Amino acid sequence: SNSFCTLLVLTATPTLRNMSATATAAPASSLQAELDAFKAQFVSQAPKEALDIMTDATAQVAASGIEKTGLQAGDKMPAFELKDVQGAAHSSAALLAKGPLVVVFYRGGWCPYCNMQLRSYAKAFPQIAAAGASLVAISPEAPDFAAETSKSGDLPFPVLSDAGLDVERKFGLVFELTPELQKVYDSFGINLPARNGADKWELPLPAVFVVGADGVVATAHRPADYTIRKEPSAIVADLQALTGPKA
Repeated sequence: SNSFCTLLVLTATPTLRNMSATATAAPASSLQAELDAFKAQFVSQAPKEALDIMTDATAQVAASGIEKTGLQAGDKMPAFELKDVQGAAHSSAALLAKGPLVVVFYRGGWCPYCNMQLRSYAKAFPQIAAAGASLVAISPEAPDFAAETSKSGDLPFPVLSDAGLDVERKFGLVFELTPELQKVYDSFGINLPARNGADKWELPLPAVFVVGADGVVATAHRPADYTIRKEPSAIVADLQALTGPKA
């Protein structure tokens, strides 16, 4: 299990993240292909007991029906205001005044899937901006940890802290980790209450909402399986469908 912990810890360091970025920079490679390759490596090295607990916990999240509840396409997005890593406030009202908005919820900088996702969105950011949209990434992590994520990923969009998961709750994304999964995470050195500045072991689904300038959700991607993420190309396509062809 030591090599497994090392794998998990290493993926949270910029060096290995950058190595994996270089290794998977083939133009044909999709984000999901990169995530699947990481998952296969992870599964091959992880102790079976931990894997079983993780798989079971994901199945329980799916069985709760959380994917189908909460904010969906056609719903009005709840208003929010959160601070970025510099302490500047970003309000949904001000963001929507500029045009469409992409709201990305991620679990934390300790999650290798989140880091791969955010990095791929950073690469696609020029196309997202060209479609007239803003993008914000939100996690429950305290500003110091969010700052680490932003810096190591060289992210060109605001990374916001949702302490207490208040905004994530409004979007209907929050679930509590099972006691078994809490122990597994703890053994990996991932203390969520400490990182999130909260007293509960809670996480959001890794969701992506593409929202029109009118504040209505155009598309909602909210998988219970945290190893599944929305392709950056799909975000761009959603935005183009929303804003129509450029004259």
